[in-house]
Amino acid sequence: MQKLFKEAVNDLRRQPGVVALYLLSSLAILAVYRILAHLLGGGDTPVLPAPAASLLRLALTLYLAVTASAVQAVFLAALGAGIARPLWKYKGWHDALRRFFIPWLILNLLLVTITDICARLMQAEQTDVAATLELLLLAVHMATIPVGGAIMFWGGLEWRELPTALAPLGRFFQWTLLPLAVALLQYMLIELRSVLLEGGGAVTLAGYSATDLPLVLIDLLIFALVWRICLHNQMNPGDNDEDPLDF
Repeated sequence: MQKLFKEAVNDLRRQPGVVALYLLSSLAILAVYRILAHLLGGGDTPVLPAPAASLLRLALTLYLAVTASAVQAVFLAALGAGIARPLWKYKGWHDALRRFFIPWLILNLLLVTITDICARLMQAEQTDVAATLELLLLAVHMATIPVGGAIMFWGGLEWRELPTALAPLGRFFQWTLLPLAVALLQYMLIELRSVLLEGGGAVTLAGYSATDLPLVLIDLLIFALVWRICLHNQMNPGDNDEDPLDF
């Protein structure tokens, strides 16, 4: 798996412009989200009545899912095209949004919804239920980018073709364990950060913003690993599963 990892890292190094745009866009989205969430929920005294605050929290959650999905659709398509050129192509940002925005939105909505439910359960001190649901959150977190990347490589979301789109991840499951392991590490780092950066205020917000960069970069690494797996699957059809990467 070492060679697969090195190839994925080199893929990111060869496209610094796309990587930088993805990072900057993602960091800006997260910064705006955290500032608004802090303004909405900061302080001991509620700023708004409960119904209005709930609606704004829902709008903020939708903002995060929608904007993140748009960034993933546009910039991951550009990254994927650069990795798999000339075998994989698309027709620009409008084509990327048309084909890939919805699958990313579905995945991101699932992720943020489970995250929000876990947070609410913890606030209500229902720790047993929250702990059980967090296992589901971990599974969804680990699967989001691999599933999204495989759907993108296939060309879009067609429900009847979804098993075929995801087949490379199963066919080369030993390789798929690598992006899953990286996603697990990312999740553990996120949990560690939440423990170390407890509380609110400008210092905490700055700490989150500073640590967002490596976590978002891990997203790109996971995507590049999955893209390489799908590319190898396309270049080696049939029953020949011999490992040319010397794993």
